Amino acid sequence: MRKGHNYECFISGSDEALAYVESVYPDDCETLIIGGNHDYSFFKHHQQDLLKLLSRLRPDIHYLGMHKAAFRVHGMEVAMFHGSGMGAASNRLTRTYSNACRDGPKPDLVVNGHLHHWNLCPEYGKRKALLVQAACFQGTTQYERSIDKIPQIGGMIVWRDEEAEKMMYELKNFDEVRHDHPGLIIDDYPEPIIDDS
Repeated sequence: MRKGHNYECFISGSDEALAYVESVYPDDCETLIIGGNHDYSFFKHHQQDLLKLLSRLRPDIHYLGMHKAAFRVHGMEVAMFHGSGMGAASNRLTRTYSNACRDGPKPDLVVNGHLHHWNLCPEYGKRKALLVQAACFQGTTQYERSIDKIPQIGGMIVWRDEEAEKMMYELKNFDEVRHDHPGLIIDDYPEPIIDDS
């Protein structure tokens, strides 16, 4: 991770991180996950794949590998890619779609991560695929404040409408929960007083 990131974390070490996720992640549905740059940092520094360990502890969490995966679920072909670095979301989405088509069946749904912002490209290509740059479930970090970026928080429900022969979706957006990050309160500044007179 970037220099200084360790000072922004309220959990340190792989054991604590694993125990925290195991205890707080909801267990009321099956979850398919891939790893990203934060998960990979544990492997780079300690040769531990925390998501693989997590999936052994939680049978409702299915780990599909680091960085990308392609799979079939509920009759849909899905390609997921986490990514790293900056770049235009639309370029990332079409590149992931093209790579998935080259490597396997044409996807109905492409989901990219990493940027913490929505970008949707519905009815893409002949299969009318849905390409999604996903939001996140993380509040604003100190780093995001330093580059004046506010993450979009949310998820989506996706299904294939066979009659219309296209992917359908419903976005679920959420407001940031202030002060939900133990040990790191970054918004304790008074509201500015503005004199309108």
